[in-house]
Amino acid sequence: MKERFAAFLALALCCLFPVQGVSAGREIVYGFDGDYPPHTFIRDGKPEGFDIDVLRAILENRDATVIYKPLQWAEVQEDLRRGTVHMTSGMAKTKEREALYLFPAPPLSDLRISLFSSDRGGVRFLSGLEGKRVATQKGSLYQKILEERGVTPVLYETEADALQVLVRGDADAFAGSEDTAFYNLREKGWTGVYPVSTPLRASTLHYAVRKGDTELLGILNEGLERIRKNGTLDRLYRQWFVTELTEEEIGRLRKEAEAAVRFAYAPYSGIQGGAAVLGFSGKAYRGCTVENALSSCTTGAVQAAVLNAAASGETRFRGVLSLLPGGGTAVPGAQERQILCEFGRETLVVLDDGQGGVRTVMVSELLPFSCRAE
Repeated sequence: MKERFAAFLALALCCLFPVQGVSAGREIVYGFDGDYPPHTFIRDGKPEGFDIDVLRAILENRDATVIYKPLQWAEVQEDLRRGTVHMTSGMAKTKEREALYLFPAPPLSDLRISLFSSDRGGVRFLSGLEGKRVATQKGSLYQKILEERGVTPVLYETEADALQVLVRGDADAFAGSEDTAFYNLREKGWTGVYPVSTPLRASTLHYAVRKGDTELLGILNEGLERIRKNGTLDRLYRQWFVTELTEEEIGRLRKEAEAAVRFAYAPYSGIQGGAAVLGFSGKAYRGCTVENALSSCTTGAVQAAVLNAAASGETRFRGVLSLLPGGGTAVPGAQERQILCEFGRETLVVLDDGQGGVRTVMVSELLPFSCRAE
């Protein structure tokens, strides 16, 4: 893997990749982690990923040229601090980093840093790290979080390298981004590895700009707000992060939600709701309305399904379907949307399409702003 990455790096550093649709005006050197899928990575000698597609959308029709510079993550941070690269992405904000770099106001995506274990045994709870061999990426926020917990991690150049150590049984746990871990597991066909319940940290990822470059910061701020409003950001997020639901999966969600409706407790409204969520494990969890004389204590069907899943250790969801007694799908209420978004903006909500079929939308599309407060 390292030899392949080095070859891609040598190729990419020698090449200039202009942004489509713009002329050569301002030059932007974009340093990025060359092995951080699905955010940024090198494939067939070219830069790809969600962060890169978003940057291209931001700079569309602008007078700018981007030089893509894939590096190891520790090198990216150092070059940005020195100003030899103008910007990067995939960076979580910390007080230390805010003193070194500029950050656009809108976040780029959510970040869930989790501990992963395997079927072979090892770590089952966050409190069980003492004396364990925990693999993670060198120079990353994951390393810092582990060290703050008194853990001395075993360090590797990339997240994929560290995760592979767990997969082959040479580590007790792996710490890293859930999105990147799920991508690597899916792409490489690795199995038997899963996150351990509560994340080590839930945050957001951002572009970061070298100190003093307020012009570039303004371009990114304006562009992120524009593509958020016109739907481009959600479209790209769905393209890179979402595995679409199959007809069989939607049918299973409906069947589970119909079964849950029967157990709804609704003596005050008479509206018996049922819902089901589909976890990344492939298991579906039911929930039903549970009303209370004090309305603020009422639990909606979607909320009940999510709590049921969380109590079973499942905190990432691929889809949700909520039903009313007549069989039509219900749009999750504001509180339910926020509860879903806490566990991932990519969760697909199944809705009637008005023509006898169904359509799906990401839960983030049902919220006016980012799921997570800064």
